[in-house]
Amino acid sequence: MKTARPLETSLSAFKKGDIEEAEQNLSAFIAGKFDLPVQNLKVRKDTLSLNSVNGVFDSDNRKLFFKFHMEESESTVQEYYRAELLSNAGYPVEQPLYISRAVGEQVLIYPFKESERLADVCRRLDMGGDISAVVKAQEELDCICAGKALETYKVAKARDLEKESILQLFYWRLVDVAEDGSVSAGGRYKNFYVGQDFEFPNDVKITYESLGNLSWVINGRAYPVTLEESFTKARKILAPDHYAEYAACTAHGDAHNGNAWLNKDNNGTHISWFDPAFAGENIPVMLAEVKTLFHNIFAHPDWLYDSKDGDNALEASCKIEDGKIIIEHNWELPPLRTEFLRSKLENFWKPVLKDIKSKGQLPEDWEEYVRAALFCCPTLVMNLRANAGSSQNCHTPKTSLVGLSIAIMLASAGDKPDVMSEFFTDLRKFLK
Repeated sequence: MKTARPLETSLSAFKKGDIEEAEQNLSAFIAGKFDLPVQNLKVRKDTLSLNSVNGVFDSDNRKLFFKFHMEESESTVQEYYRAELLSNAGYPVEQPLYISRAVGEQVLIYPFKESERLADVCRRLDMGGDISAVVKAQEELDCICAGKALETYKVAKARDLEKESILQLFYWRLVDVAEDGSVSAGGRYKNFYVGQDFEFPNDVKITYESLGNLSWVINGRAYPVTLEESFTKARKILAPDHYAEYAACTAHGDAHNGNAWLNKDNNGTHISWFDPAFAGENIPVMLAEVKTLFHNIFAHPDWLYDSKDGDNALEASCKIEDGKIIIEHNWELPPLRTEFLRSKLENFWKPVLKDIKSKGQLPEDWEEYVRAALFCCPTLVMNLRANAGSSQNCHTPKTSLVGLSIAIMLASAGDKPDVMSEFFTDLRKFLK
């Protein structure tokens, strides 16, 4: 029988809402692992912590901040936490005081900062306020990321990508790996959805086997793909051997706003990163900013991370007829997220893809690749079925329906423009 590891036990306790058990386990683990005195360890009750735990503790009259990330299976992950790689490339990344890279014991400890997490600032600004300073800081960061992606550009091989831990966020969540190394459909796709029941507004209840084969009509737009087709395409196109070679760069890979500080000093407002769990030097350029594109923009306002608040603000209805699920909802991007999307397009995606196209390294199916990765972000980061999450994150029938609708919008263009298709249309025109 497999013995649960300390961080695995702590994450399990956190997800069940047993914060005291998580704190006791982590106090003992950190003290033993780093030979540190640990007092007053407090875990942050954080809706952004989907596969991780963070918090603070005191040690030798210092206040420290810790975070760890853990996947269900880490057998495919080569190495987490390569902050020095990002620092050497010139990215604005915080350096940890203590680090453990042992499989199952991968944790970072930083000096405590008074800065707010960018995610918390942005959520507040979604309710109103002056967004100009935050937008400017994001624009500067997007320009830095574009510059560093091009500075560290290289042509990498499929074998290089297979070693990158960023695939743990995408491909390895779609498959099961047998003892002989063979791969089949599985992972979170299978655990979250296959054989499961879904509940939506208007008292609609349906199995995945039925839902997965429906086409979607969302706010009057017909989308040509099903959920099952979207998962199948993602499993094919995001496989490490899909391209024999590809445009690669050094990148964080998971720099969503829950992994960023908003710092204010005499030089103004700027963003720095922590928790580079999936950083690498052979990350596909087309994949480097996908997590930030989704999580900092399309996961808001509230529906993914704070579904109770999202449920109160959203209106959504659905019906099933003639092989279609027909949905009406009032979700839209708030002003701050709209500005973030504009900055990502103008300051990262346009200059970076134009450059790799000029080098002959932009594949014909680049939009399909990016869309497949975007589709994976909401569907695989947490279970989108209603009432299937943890004590911190659990969807309602309404947020489940809206979340799946957004996933379909990310996966494929409809017969009428939407915010995602407009993004790609603008990008394609620029690249001509």
